[in-house]
Amino acid sequence: MPFPKTILMIEDDAPTREVVRMACVGQNLNLIEAETGEKGMELIEKSEPDLVILDLNLPGVSGMDV
Repeated sequence: MPFPKTILMIEDDAPTREVVRMACVGQNLNLIEAETGEKGMELIEKSEPDLVILDLNLPGVSGMDV
């Protein structure tokens, strides 16, 4: 089986994160989560994800700024 793809989800809404988390189960995906734009930017550099799911309306550093 090929290596799992890494997805970074930057989302402050817990129910939305749960829906995406459930959708990734059993899909050979490595899901990383951040609740803030600041943490998301750290994880982008640290984990080099294959895909970023980004909420544009984040508190603090907005999704547009990320």
